[in-house]
Amino acid sequence: MKKLVSFISKCKHNKDGFSLIELAIVLAIIGILGGLTIPLLTHQMERSKLEVTRRHHQEIVDSLASYVAQYKTLPCPADPATQGPSSGVARLHCSTTSESIGIVPYRTLGLPENVARDGYKNFTTYALESKVISRPGHERDFKRFCGKISPRFLKVMDENGASVLAAGEDCILFVLVSHGPTGNGAYLGKGSSQTRQDSNAGPGEIENSNSDLTFVSAPYSSRKGAFFRHIVTWKTQRNFAGICLASHLQNR
Repeated sequence: MKKLVSFISKCKHNKDGFSLIELAIVLAIIGILGGLTIPLLTHQMERSKLEVTRRHHQEIVDSLASYVAQYKTLPCPADPATQGPSSGVARLHCSTTSESIGIVPYRTLGLPENVARDGYKNFTTYALESKVISRPGHERDFKRFCGKISPRFLKVMDENGASVLAAGEDCILFVLVSHGPTGNGAYLGKGSSQTRQDSNAGPGEIENSNSDLTFVSAPYSSRKGAFFRHIVTWKTQRNFAGICLASHLQNR
């Protein structure tokens, strides 16, 4: 930049100012510098949003672990259409598919609303396996939470359509989905249960946005026709904060 200023100074005339050629050269240099800088800034901003998203996912996972340690069950998702003081409060029941998916119950978990959103300011989707949820009025214990689940409602597939779990493995407890830069499938919230839609969404992004309990976890892809820009976090009974210890799993 100092060299550019020096060049501009040398090009100045006492009375006539810049010639058209000199001005064209200066503008060309500025254009080149801008062309080099803007992609770097864009990349840095995108990386920052990804880091925020991953950090928020970890904060949510940690808060869910604390909740389970205290209550021996997971909180139901919050209804994205709820407004006011009840916004971000877990549903009382989540036995059906529509009740088992929603937004992170940030108020129930004691989290600020911004943590329930990703680095792109969209709500993070939260879905759970309803069969591990303790029913109201029933005694809560880890026997149900860590018990064998069959059949399983919540499923996570890889980019090839295969389950991320081997046959007979413990079940997936919950899934968190950030819907990426386009927000395709993210709940609008604030009085609406609708989701954002993007015409360029890839097959995996569409699967993560159709309000069922099957999700795709795949590597990032910007390939046309196969876009996948979602950030997906999922936990099983065996790898969720050590809550379901070996003794619990062995006695199922």
